[in-house]
Amino acid sequence: MKPIKSANSPITYFVSRTGQAEWILFIHAAFVNHNMFKAQFEYFEHKYNLLAIDIIGHGQSTDTQKGDAIDKMSKWISDILKTESIDKIHIIGISLGAVLAQDFANRYPSAVSSLACFGGYDINHFDTKMKTAPSKN
Repeated sequence: MKPIKSANSPITYFVSRTGQAEWILFIHAAFVNHNMFKAQFEYFEHKYNLLAIDIIGHGQSTDTQKGDAIDKMSKWISDILKTESIDKIHIIGISLGAVLAQDFANRYPSAVSSLACFGGYDINHFDTKMKTAPSKN
């Protein structure tokens, strides 16, 4: 997968095409980059079209400008899908990537075929008491 610089954003993304197959988007955890999914890329590369991003401030997505922030990730992902002519996509997100995957699914539900989130929290039903409650352990 070769890096592609997204127009009008600091996001670098990576594509592997397998003809007319369905698409999977991989969104990595904090403090790593798209390479955390290397084993998954090898497994899925002949069955699906693959799209992976480096979250802003990670991997090759470090060329930012004033005003660029993580809250723009969903818009930037949508722009990438349009650039690559992807109408619907399966999304896999880990940790911070799971939070971003949920945000994208909330904002662009018609673009999501399925959503798999691991190690993140539910942004739709977040219990604010958990944020401030003291630990009993």
